[in-house]
Amino acid sequence: MSGAGDDRSVVAGSIRRLAVRASAWTTVSYAYGEGTRLVSSLVIAFLLARADNIAALGLIAYANILTRGLQMLSDVGLNMSVVQHARGEDEAFLRTAWSVQAIRGVVMWVLCVGLAWPWAWFFGEPSLVLVVPVVGFSVVLAGFASPGALLAERKLRGGLLAALEMVPQTAAVLVMLVWASIEATVWALASATVVRMLVRMVLSHALAPPSGFRFVFDREALGSILRFGAWIFLSTALTFGTMELPALTIGKAFDAETLAIFSLALMYAMLPSQAVVRLARQALFPALSAVVNRGGDLGGALARVQGPLRTFGGFASAALFASGPWFVLAVYPDKLWDASWMLLGLAWVPLLRILSECSRSPLLARGNARATAIGQGLKLVSLGVLLPLGIWRFGLHGAVAAAVASEAVQYVAYAVQAERQGLRTLRGDALALFGAVLAGVAGLAASVWVWSVGGPALGLEGRVLAGVALLGGLVVPAAVYARGAWRSVRAVRGAGNGSEVERMGGSG
Repeated sequence: MSGAGDDRSVVAGSIRRLAVRASAWTTVSYAYGEGTRLVSSLVIAFLLARADNIAALGLIAYANILTRGLQMLSDVGLNMSVVQHARGEDEAFLRTAWSVQAIRGVVMWVLCVGLAWPWAWFFGEPSLVLVVPVVGFSVVLAGFASPGALLAERKLRGGLLAALEMVPQTAAVLVMLVWASIEATVWALASATVVRMLVRMVLSHALAPPSGFRFVFDREALGSILRFGAWIFLSTALTFGTMELPALTIGKAFDAETLAIFSLALMYAMLPSQAVVRLARQALFPALSAVVNRGGDLGGALARVQGPLRTFGGFASAALFASGPWFVLAVYPDKLWDASWMLLGLAWVPLLRILSECSRSPLLARGNARATAIGQGLKLVSLGVLLPLGIWRFGLHGAVAAAVASEAVQYVAYAVQAERQGLRTLRGDALALFGAVLAGVAGLAASVWVWSVGGPALGLEGRVLAGVALLGGLVVPAAVYARGAWRSVRAVRGAGNGSEVERMGGSG
């Protein structure tokens, strides 16, 4: 018995060390990618404002909604199948998944071309007839990336995955900024999407073997992919509705400039949760799947990562609530300042999405893709009811409230299903939410005091005063979460050194 326990401890320790390394690379690539994205978005905002063309941000948002929609409405979880399936490293299985991916990309682009005119007519924006096919060509490039990129996720090759994110992002930003400095139009924004996927495709074939454009259709592999992907397809189709319905509705109910402002606020609200979603996809989900496939203790493995994720999510939401509005006022052109009040409501999206991911990933690791579809379906229903009602009664304020309420509905759906499978999450999640609200409200009170009393007393005004208020709002959340953050860092360092292995699931 002790020998079996020792074997499980070794396996758990190996998985944990791989997950920690992958998490570190994911964090680095995400921080770099989002850092360049934020800086470039700020520069682009001023270039477009100078050219009186803020509406270009709305136009590219319209095109992205359709492109992402086609991608998500045809998603059968190819990368997740390679990660989760026992045959994921088999050549026939991997090549079959890649073949489906490549064909899917071509089909989606053909649909983009066909839908461009109806899409342009629906929003009353004739330029979308050309913009949509150009942006949509990126899905063809994404589909022909090396099959080795799929395998890299399974093997937790964080360095390779980071390179496939950071290098293309750099190239895309450089092209976009140079183009926009010459001519600040929607084409500068569209070029970034195409360049990013082109560079990623070429780089993947250079760095991620096996490479090459060889089509394989293994009947057993294809059947397994499609069976697992059926629920993933439904889930991602519902995800498209939940992600894009607010922007789609606002874009139709108002105009391109209003959509640009809402998209800016939503971008900042989504940043922290996107980091965790990427971390879950590239590190947490593969690690938890490995624990399940090797007979480890899933509940114990999950418990070891929930604390740091709750700490990060709580701080992100509290800090965004207390300081996000001042950030917009301090650094963005005045034409985008309405995004500041939107951030007050959207600030709670990061924590809700992170808590949702803590329940969703272990459910998927057990092969329960149905649970994801249920959560997304309930979120979509709540959006479909609350969004038009909120806009009708309260305008943009109602739209923001509906977006946050739908995130809460999805979280409850995932957490309840996790509890039913013996994964205890609700009590810790409730404490995390309560603490984040207290820290956020206290931080906002401090920032308002700086804005109304402290700043004027020092003779500060305008953007400088907003920047000082931003710092004042960060003080309280930083103080509240400093200890938890330090404990999380120590836990991760301990995991990387191989300690605490027995508590990672070795006693399963």
